[in-house]
Amino acid sequence: MRRAAMADLSVVIVSYNVRPLLADCLRSVIDECRGLAAELIVVDNGSGDGSAAAVRREFPGVTMVANAANAGFAKACNQGAAIATAPYLLLLNPDTVVRPGAIRCVREFMERTPDAGLAACRLLGADGRPQASIGYFPTIGRMLLQALLIDRWVLAGCRRAHDDTGAARPVDYLSGAFMMVRRDAVPGPELLRESYFMYAEEKDLARRLPPAGYRCYYVPCGDVVHLGGKSTEAKPLDNFLELHRSQVIYFCLHHPGAERAALIFLYGLFLATTTLASAFTVFSRHGRQRFALFLVSAVRYPLLAARACRSVTVP
Repeated sequence: MRRAAMADLSVVIVSYNVRPLLADCLRSVIDECRGLAAELIVVDNGSGDGSAAAVRREFPGVTMVANAANAGFAKACNQGAAIATAPYLLLLNPDTVVRPGAIRCVREFMERTPDAGLAACRLLGADGRPQASIGYFPTIGRMLLQALLIDRWVLAGCRRAHDDTGAARPVDYLSGAFMMVRRDAVPGPELLRESYFMYAEEKDLARRLPPAGYRCYYVPCGDVVHLGGKSTEAKPLDNFLELHRSQVIYFCLHHPGAERAALIFLYGLFLATTTLASAFTVFSRHGRQRFALFLVSAVRYPLLAARACRSVTVP
């Protein structure tokens, strides 16, 4: 893909040790963007599997930024955004395959919808079943339901109704696997806030749009296959703890005093109740792994939460 002097669309992919999947992703994007003035940027976060060299060799039209070490998802996205030239920026996971029409239809929607600051299409798993493409901002009520382990049943009808509609509609936030961003919609110097190493950036970005007059839209006009979690399989505990840290940072940045404290407490309660529930699954190998992850998380959470809040400037 030729790098355009001024592109209509910039695609930024952050990669970490997913060389075969990255190649499949790039091929699908290149096929989808034929005829578009598009540029494709890969930021490799210090992969040890030869990803950077493979991209340079097999995809000479792709701009490669090779970090010496893992800079984190948010910072790497910002590196790609800093050299992108287009008014629309697609943040795409490397473990995705874009089906025909998906990128074009979302971009066309954003062009005809002036208040669309962020948009995404439908996500499918490897088995073809729909994945969660949208999310709801955490509230005390929702976190309480989650801590009591009944959110799946209480909110299931609402989620199905939201996902099943064929019409584009505003949502709280979108999955970070595929996010098309209007560059002018994001206030401040950072596209993604670098307080997050990984996880929760999509919620944070969505919360920053309304003050600038923009919204998030779910646009189920095309499909993207998302394999999910492939770059984090090697270090499950580290990444699980990073997930909790990012959630706490989000609470600290976007919720005031008492509400913040309640959300942080309820998230810890959720870890504790899930640990107890997962104790009944230890008879399988997967169940034992799940129990161990939640047990360590619940034990470490109080100190982790305190450190996470101290790491950011709380409004």
